[in-house]
Amino acid sequence: MTDVTMCVIQASAIALVTFCAVGVVRRISSSLGWLDVPNSRSSHRAPTPRGGGLAFVVVSISAIAIIRCGTPGTPGWLALLLGALTVAAVGLRDDARALPAWIRLAVHLAAAIVLATACRPALDRAAEAFLLPEGSRWIAVPLCILWTTGVTNAYNFMDGVDGLAASQAVVTSGAVAYMAHVKGNDELATMACALMAAVIGFLLHNWPPAKIFMGDVGSGFLGFAFGGASVLSLAGSAFPVPFWAWCLMLSPILLDSGVTLLRRGSRGVSVWQAHRDHLYQRLVRGGWSHRMVTVTYLVASIEIHVGVAAFVAHQARVLLVGGLLLSIVTVSFMLLLGPRAVAIEQ
Repeated sequence: MTDVTMCVIQASAIALVTFCAVGVVRRISSSLGWLDVPNSRSSHRAPTPRGGGLAFVVVSISAIAIIRCGTPGTPGWLALLLGALTVAAVGLRDDARALPAWIRLAVHLAAAIVLATACRPALDRAAEAFLLPEGSRWIAVPLCILWTTGVTNAYNFMDGVDGLAASQAVVTSGAVAYMAHVKGNDELATMACALMAAVIGFLLHNWPPAKIFMGDVGSGFLGFAFGGASVLSLAGSAFPVPFWAWCLMLSPILLDSGVTLLRRGSRGVSVWQAHRDHLYQRLVRGGWSHRMVTVTYLVASIEIHVGVAAFVAHQARVLLVGGLLLSIVTVSFMLLLGPRAVAIEQ
């Protein structure tokens, strides 16, 4: 049996287990009253169970532990998984009963600090590679902490439309699994493949119209996992996915969140206050369906990821350029089709 066949079998099993686990979480969430009740900022109309991300968190971590059983993990990977689980835990608590934003942020920062500490040698090498003066290389650590925390929260911000955050996670983890497999990094390939399969199992419940939301337990976990993995990419040539590739793959999430926060800040509006200013939210307010928004973001994301994966794995520069151009066309198409939504201000 080839490695690819075994990977397909494992991924199918993980997706099936997650699909069944999400059904259990749906019933538990409903019985415990963990419901997302629509309000003035919501994009859904009926009370919907939340916390579904718990299923893919537990299944993916369990699958990684089973598959990698007996193979010691590096300090960076252990810190990444520990941090992701910590962020998921505080997210689950918030899904059950809302926590103050500062508590969630404090936990995110603490997890990012642990990761930065474990990755300090890699960060020092990255600072040297970026030609930072020796006396200022310490700045790599706080930048790592801010980056990881920022990606974690950006993913949380984007979990507001059925299937959007989950489908982005499937594409990103799938592209990373392919690049890691081609480059021979089994540790990263295992994590990415397990995560992709688990999120697919969840997405079958979350695809518009969603029967359950992933909640902070899922979005925080995904954000920290991707943000932390991108920090590990600074370790050097042994890591198959360079940092610039992570930036491009996460760009649909980061650009929407970043531009939204900048726009609100420039208008003197609190960036911490809950709002409906994200592009995907304004598109829904302008008449787009959840499915249309999710599919459009998904198409743009696939174009970027195919180009990045082709270039990193096979040095296919033309596919990278083509993918980026196609994604720009897709985003422009999105803006032209939703002029009313883009023009709406809170």
